[in-house]
Amino acid sequence: MNPENDKLAQALRELEERYRRLVESSPEGIIVQREGIILYANPASLHYTGGESPVGRTIFDYLHSDYHDVVRLKAFTPEIGRELPFREMKIVRPDGHVIDVEIGAMFIPYEGQPATMTMLRDISDRKRVEQELKESEERYRLLVEKSPEPIVVHTEGKLRYVNRAGIALLGLNGPEELIGRSVLDYVHPDDREASFERMQRLYKSEGSTEALLEQRIVRPDGSIVFVEVMGIGISYGGEPSAQMIFHNVTARKKAEEALQRSEEKYRIIAENMHDVVGIWDVDGIAKYASPSIRTVLGYPPEHFEDKSVLTFVHSEDRLRIRQLISDMRRTKETRALECRFEHRTAGWLWLEAKVTPVLDGQGRIIHFLAVARDITERKKLEFQLTEMAYHDTLTGLPNRRFFSEHLQRALSDAKRNRRKMALIYLDCDHFKHVNDTMGHDTGDSLLKGLAERLKRCVRDKDLAARIGGDEFAIVLTEIEDEAEAERMASTLMKTLQEPWAFGANRFFATTSMGISVFPWAGHTVEALIKEADAALYRSKKMGRNRYCM
Repeated sequence: MNPENDKLAQALRELEERYRRLVESSPEGIIVQREGIILYANPASLHYTGGESPVGRTIFDYLHSDYHDVVRLKAFTPEIGRELPFREMKIVRPDGHVIDVEIGAMFIPYEGQPATMTMLRDISDRKRVEQELKESEERYRLLVEKSPEPIVVHTEGKLRYVNRAGIALLGLNGPEELIGRSVLDYVHPDDREASFERMQRLYKSEGSTEALLEQRIVRPDGSIVFVEVMGIGISYGGEPSAQMIFHNVTARKKAEEALQRSEEKYRIIAENMHDVVGIWDVDGIAKYASPSIRTVLGYPPEHFEDKSVLTFVHSEDRLRIRQLISDMRRTKETRALECRFEHRTAGWLWLEAKVTPVLDGQGRIIHFLAVARDITERKKLEFQLTEMAYHDTLTGLPNRRFFSEHLQRALSDAKRNRRKMALIYLDCDHFKHVNDTMGHDTGDSLLKGLAERLKRCVRDKDLAARIGGDEFAIVLTEIEDEAEAERMASTLMKTLQEPWAFGANRFFATTSMGISVFPWAGHTVEALIKEADAALYRSKKMGRNRYCM
């Protein structure tokens, strides 16, 4: 025997064993086939065959029929070393379950002859998330498109989107008339400078808002429409943009001007307009309410006379009304506000009011003139849009964006008040197994159930959020010590270990948790998250179904 040859043979055997272990332990499915017949399949590939060995069968026994032709064309012309890039396809298991996959291939020598090595990646979760995102975007689009309020989106001044109400506001026949136009083309020349400055501020900061601003819109026919506009900085098509929400106040403006010219004209207009007109004395006592208040709030005008306006305002809004009256007494300037008024049968309605001090010849306040309108539907739309931006659509819990902002505020409060706080990271053990064996509907039901149990466990001042997939986070504020955080984690684990039942599926599920406590774990949001994540990782390494500090 030649020692050199022995060493070389041993090295080759070790190298072959190393590669074999790599293939056997790969999380991706790996199949070797020749002319469609499967010669080898690693353990991970059994996920795609329903647990049965595919050796001896053809790849077409599992591949969705839509892809048979392209695979025959691409994969049956072997050229050693040539690779076929990954592309999305579908696998159909023997039980009929369809799995979204990415499939790539490479031509290799196998047992002395050309063969095709095929690699499979399960992308079902990614495709589901993409579908959820698409559905969420569609819901948002419908909300905006059908909004009674005109909504416009522009980028660098150029109009990108206008909903139906916006097209009507601008006096146009259809969206094709907007192509290539600037939003400033429709703004009165005297208002363009202020509008341009607002636009630039919104472009620079996504999520920023600009308060209500009154301006004039000039339609193509030359007519002028008075509007109040609120702006929000957004990203549209990947570019910094602004979304503007308009409200046509032309009728109100005309009414206000008429009221200033003539008391008699004021009375006639007030009694025939849809907006509510009211007169308060300097102490906020109602002296007059227009007949339209019966339509808006369900009460006859005389119901309000000689009573404080605060009597009909929601308790949470009364302080702002008092402050508004105080400010107008001091400045004698018009003020605007939004507050809730009580309807006779429909509960609380949101009204938008513009209140103007009416002065005598010596500049003294005679009374306050209030012009108000029902904006309840607009407030509902604003709430829905905010909910979509800050809450998870599946569970209803705050999402990662809400969680990040809340954690920053909680940490700042803890530092300022020298208090302790904690962050708990948790996820569901073997959640993918639930999805694979019981289906995504059961997986979604489990996530919603986890969210409900978390909400039952946390205190009102704490926050439970879904930060992605099967990962959740709990922010505990004003805790005494680390032991209190551990007690909460223990309570959560016991609650989440209770059995689950969704239809015919009954099972137990466990969770792993990681805890970080301020100030010991760090003094920044990043440090708290890093330590909680590391503790969660340790929990999993130690066997799951536990928490680590």
